[in-house]
Amino acid sequence: MSIVRISYVKDTLYKVDSDGKLQPTERLGTATDPTETFGAQKELNAYLDAELKITAEKLGQKQPVVVMVHGFWYDPADEPKTGADPKDPHSSNNPHLRNFHFEKDVSRPHWRHTRGWPLGLNFAPGDEGAGGLVLAFGWDSTPKVLKPGNHAEAVLDFLSALAEKGKTEAGRNELVRDLEAARTALETLPDNDAAKALVAAFEKCTDALNKGNQFARARALVSATPDLKKAITAALKDVGKEIVPVVDLLAKYSPEIYAAAYKDAAQAASGLAAVLYALTSQVKLKDRPIDLFCHSLGSRVVLQALQQISKTKPKMLDPETGISRVLILGGAEYRKPAQEALNDVLREGTGPVFYNFVGRRDRVLTEIAGAYNPCGGEPRNKKPIGSYGLGNRMMNGNHWIDIQLDTDEDDSHALNAWLKSKGHNLTVAATPKAIAGANGVKGADPMGILNHWSYYANDDNLKLFGLILRDRENWALPKLRKEEPPIPELK
Repeated sequence: MSIVRISYVKDTLYKVDSDGKLQPTERLGTATDPTETFGAQKELNAYLDAELKITAEKLGQKQPVVVMVHGFWYDPADEPKTGADPKDPHSSNNPHLRNFHFEKDVSRPHWRHTRGWPLGLNFAPGDEGAGGLVLAFGWDSTPKVLKPGNHAEAVLDFLSALAEKGKTEAGRNELVRDLEAARTALETLPDNDAAKALVAAFEKCTDALNKGNQFARARALVSATPDLKKAITAALKDVGKEIVPVVDLLAKYSPEIYAAAYKDAAQAASGLAAVLYALTSQVKLKDRPIDLFCHSLGSRVVLQALQQISKTKPKMLDPETGISRVLILGGAEYRKPAQEALNDVLREGTGPVFYNFVGRRDRVLTEIAGAYNPCGGEPRNKKPIGSYGLGNRMMNGNHWIDIQLDTDEDDSHALNAWLKSKGHNLTVAATPKAIAGANGVKGADPMGILNHWSYYANDDNLKLFGLILRDRENWALPKLRKEEPPIPELK
């Protein structure tokens, strides 16, 4: 194989077998505090040393070494469904099965977001690194409320969010109205114990939000949690579809669910930073560039990890002998924290080069990441870099470029036209409305919600990203700027 697999779950790094299955007894160390991320990681170093003897035996000096990081709603501990082929990318939300694979004949990869990244970037499974090396980094990006059978346990997190909302009078009044509406609707349910318990639990929560101060409200909500957990567990089992008001309530406050994943991404950054440090310390990879390839919320993991490295091991950010190129696809990180990370990463005037692929029609970013805004505050905290770019401000110009992957408002496709004019060996789509899988680099899909996965579901997109990783001289940023690829106009 030419791939090394690692997963990060609950502050701990784990070995992953060749089938993508996390090995719960094979721990590679913990990584929580950024100041301790680069401590002794004997298990991690030993694992990488052993793996590289196999996966990088024939690694050439000019072949890429790429660390891949996925985005939202993956679970490295998730196993294939009962009776499913353990290597079927559709069988679970495990990133090693879903995207970090070499399967060629995957049915409907666009709809199911199951395109294999390593294969699409021209890595080969059995060449011992002759065509390059992949390190696949999985992290738990599925909030508890979205995990099968975990709804009751998620109520604690949900109530914490409600308590936070209840700090202001306006927020508290809105919550009281919502809880009261849910309680009233639940009174129409069948006259059984599950429904009665659920109504009583909602009444207890409503009462808690009417307590005198925020501390009293928080204490009351915590005390109400056991009853609500039991009631929701019973209702999910006995009431079934008639529990719609509860689902509606959770949906209304679902920004808190995304906020949980956003927070987890920052924690996963410590795990990634530890892996990058161990990787760059390996004799086999010493003094050679290492690239990063990430999608969606994985951009936050990557940028936060690089920011940690800049404060602890800045020499790792030398693009000639350390972290070199960073490809971001549909990045869900926001402008302000992204710029803050870059300020630290590039403060010495040198550092990695970032290729940020933007999709203006990416509805997942605009309608979820943009709308939910877990950072709060100013407008830059509402604008994901995958929708709006970051621009060439200050020192960014020599190290960051935004490239528009989808169409302009007039349905022209500037990037395809530019690629064709430069003679790049990529096919060109006839129209931006071509069906999924049609030839040509593109970021827009007829089913708009799928735009967010077009970045890697489209074969020619992956060819383009592969060129940046492999044809390094022709895709160096200074040369690229002179050739003037289509750069989105900042909004």
